[in-house]
Order: sequence, then structure tokens, then C-alpha cells
Amino acid sequence: MFENWSDWPGYIDPTFTPVSNRVIDYVMPRLSGAEWKVFVYILRRTLGSGQMSVDISLTEMCIGHRRGSARLDLGTGLTRPTVIQAVRGLTEKRLIGVMHAKNEDGGNASTRYHVVLQTSQRKET
Repeated sequence: MFENWSDWPGYIDPTFTPVSNRVIDYVMPRLSGAEWKVFVYILRRTLGSGQMSVDISLTEMCIGHRRGSARLDLGTGLTRPTVIQAVRGLTEKRLIGVMHAKNEDGGNASTRYHVVLQTSQRKET
């Protein structure tokens, strides 16, 4: 990982997150900058890591995901209120699904996100 632009090594393959051309061509222009960042972050954490859904905290969305002391990403760089607003917008647009789990005392335990995928192709007649 790099901290400064001068340390950026360049684009490295073969790791990638699948973003269809249709999403870039028709969805991206209709989203705010914050919604796009949060959507791509959720894409990366789900489909980009081979999972259909994943628990993501607001802190992780804002400043990044860690495993132990290892920093795995830098998040979206957005503030909590901006991420919350973007998640609401993406949910209203039916681009993502959100499931809140509760702990034993009724508080939020975790939030699971998934990208809404098309389930069947419409047949052209």
C-alpha cells in the first residue's frame, strides 16, 4: 500500500473488482461523488473479494479496513454523515442492500451490505 502519491507504483494486475461497463456508462453519471465512492467501496469488499455480502462498519467505510495491525485499504475518505447519506441514497436507488443485525441488548451488532444483482435477463421480443 502507498501513503503518498509519489509512492504510487502504478496499476497492478491481476487483482480487480468487477465493474460492468453498464454501471460505468449509466449508473455512475446518476450518482453523487459520495454515492459513487461508497458503491465502489462496497463492490470491492463484496464482489471484489469473492463474496456476495460482507459486514462493513461505518468506520471502515470512512477510514479503511484493518486485519489486526495490517491496514488493508483506506476506505472512502468520506465523513460518517456523508457515508450515511450515500448509503441511504444507494439503498433508495436499489443499488445496494443493507441488513442490520442486533446484539442481545437490542443495539446494532453489525451491518451487512450486498450489491443488488440482476437475477434474470429480460427477453427481447
